Amino acid sequence: MAILRNRNGFTFIEMLAVLVVLGILAVIAVPRLFEVRYEAFRTAAMSDLRNMTTAQEVYRGSQDRYAWEIGDLDFDQSAGVGVNITEASGTGWAAVARHGSFPASECGIFVGTASAANAGPATAPGQIICSR
Repeated sequence: MAILRNRNGFTFIEMLAVLVVLGILAVIAVPRLFEVRYEAFRTAAMSDLRNMTTAQEVYRGSQDRYAWEIGDLDFDQSAGVGVNITEASGTGWAAVARHGSFPASECGIFVGTASAANAGPATAPGQIICSR
């Protein structure tokens, strides 16, 4: 005669199978999470450069030259983003932006007669380009 036992809980094999499935899901999800995070930081830096472009044009309209200092502009930087004006004159300006979480990645822009060499990865005037 077989004795039936009242089983409570999971077997070791069942728990191991669950852990394997969770591990596979983590391997798939974690790299994507880092990519989405990087894109969000890059977008914040690009947005700041776009807003700075507008602020520079407003400043030029009233001062007949572009601003060298960010404090001279009506411009608020996003949290974690550092924007530096690398060149400014009456006919052009250049700037770069980096997010503190990805300091190796840089976005740049130059306008007018400013040098592309002062705009990081930017290669065409008025276009915001980011490095990886």
